Amino acid sequence: MQDYSMDWNFKQGEIKVEGAVFHLKSKRNQAKWCRRVVLVDQTVVPPRSQFDVTTKAVLRNVQINTAKTSDMWGTEIGKIKEGLHVATTLLPNRVDNLPVRLLNTSDHPVRLQKDTIISTLTPMTPAAVAKTYQQQTQPKDGPTDDDIIGEMMSKVDQSVPDNVREKLEGTLR
Repeated sequence: MQDYSMDWNFKQGEIKVEGAVFHLKSKRNQAKWCRRVVLVDQTVVPPRSQFDVTTKAVLRNVQINTAKTSDMWGTEIGKIKEGLHVATTLLPNRVDNLPVRLLNTSDHPVRLQKDTIISTLTPMTPAAVAKTYQQQTQPKDGPTDDDIIGEMMSKVDQSVPDNVREKLEGTLR
């Protein structure tokens, strides 16, 4: 600032650069979130544990969904602070009493204050709905799941016992 003879006058809301005055205008908050969850009560998350907390949704600039896409929302994996993480959680369709799972990987308890921001919310599609949609849109002339699993099972080494083969096939289905 000294190299360019700059003065920043916070009270007047202006910057002067080599004699030229530039008036500053504040911008509205440009944050991109429209839904997030915050902690309902002060909470202590025990060390080295998974812990469900109760949250509530905070909504901003929410538009009505006329396209009838997903009405499901959830948290995504994220870090709240050092050693404390939020798990992906599919939430019920309400704004209060929303359970969210936290994971404390540290060796000490972590205290969170009421109204701590836990996560922004993301539109989600449950796996069962996604699978149904995928089955409906899957080309009819392609291989079926049974065909693919059968081909995979045919490549399992013959030395693998039958009970292990059955468990593997069950897992694939």
